[in-house]
Amino acid sequence: MGVGEEKDIFDEMSLILLMYNISQNGIKFARLKSKELTNIRECYYLLKIYYSERELSQEDLCDIFCQSKGTVAKTLRKLEDKGYIERIINKDNRRKYILKLTKKGDELIPVLKREADH
Repeated sequence: MGVGEEKDIFDEMSLILLMYNISQNGIKFARLKSKELTNIRECYYLLKIYYSERELSQEDLCDIFCQSKGTVAKTLRKLEDKGYIERIINKDNRRKYILKLTKKGDELIPVLKREADH
């Protein structure tokens, strides 16, 4: 692991703490605030896409969360079906898709953050 990669891990620390807080309150949040978000993994993916300083692909999420392609694909499909994310063709590599939050996804982020603080 190079020096640049170590720096990236520390840059993500606040997101990790936010995700930990959401996991602690996640079931409560999922039941009270949204009938659609039933999996804490969905919250994690939305937050990572929102807070990322670069464009993310499905493969990036696999690497970040150390999860299989199938697990990530299944969760992303659910988020896409629910209208929280969209996949946009990468202009540099037309075989890859960039993940973007929709307006509905953007509107959910403050709710996730507020629930993490409680």
